[in-house]
Amino acid sequence: MPLTPPFRAIPKDVVEWGRFFRDATATVSEGSIVDSQFAERSATSVIGRAQSTGGTPADIQAATDNTFLARRAGALGFDGLVDADIPDSIARDTDVDAAISVHEAASDPHPQYTTAAEVSAALPTAANPAGTVGLSAVNGVASTFMRSDAAPALSQSITPTWTGNHVFTSGVRHIKTASGFELWKDATPTVAGGAFLNSFTADLLSLAYYDGSWHEMWKCSATTITYGNGTDLPAHNFVGTIGFNGTSAIAKPTVTGSRGGNAALQSLLTALAAYGLITDSSS
Repeated sequence: MPLTPPFRAIPKDVVEWGRFFRDATATVSEGSIVDSQFAERSATSVIGRAQSTGGTPADIQAATDNTFLARRAGALGFDGLVDADIPDSIARDTDVDAAISVHEAASDPHPQYTTAAEVSAALPTAANPAGTVGLSAVNGVASTFMRSDAAPALSQSITPTWTGNHVFTSGVRHIKTASGFELWKDATPTVAGGAFLNSFTADLLSLAYYDGSWHEMWKCSATTITYGNGTDLPAHNFVGTIGFNGTSAIAKPTVTGSRGGNAALQSLLTALAAYGLITDSSS
């Protein structure tokens, strides 16, 4: 540690030493003082002058955690963070809460994204079938869909042209029309007052009437048509023209001529031949 002014001569007595120290100034050399030469300080403190006036320094201690050195009311001290310490450009909790509330209240805060409400509105809803099943496709215009257990009604006004075979299971025995006619397959009819067309064998077709008992009207095989069954002997009335043995049907002929002469016989032979019942080879 140098002294100024330097010695010009060594003082010889107390008086000269007093004059020297009165005028001398001691200066500390840079880097000559180390940490151990400082006086002990309080824990978690800094040394300085807390007051806003000049004077003796002292320890300024951080007594609690999460505080920082700040000037409050013209004095230094350790204190917690207050709102005034934060720049206005940084949002406060109230600002964030208000912005979130405005965002949540907006009907569509992100128009570039599809909202749940928009998806729900775009989805089709379930509805009962309103159309009927016909012979032509119907594209429809409704935005609804049919429920999994729903089925549209079959239109009763269709007139289909069947191109395939319709095979009924063994449990299906007949088709009944609104007029009461029933077409049976492989079963004896049991409904009184019904007419039944039956197929009992591969080449036999039978038409019968049932009024509590069985009345067979006619039946046919591959080569023969039989009227009645020995018990039921139905009468058969033909309306319209008729022909036999492959001849064309003609209107009801009239036999003319005198019954006492050959003219009546000739007329009868001509009529029978026209029906196809005989071949007239007479002369």
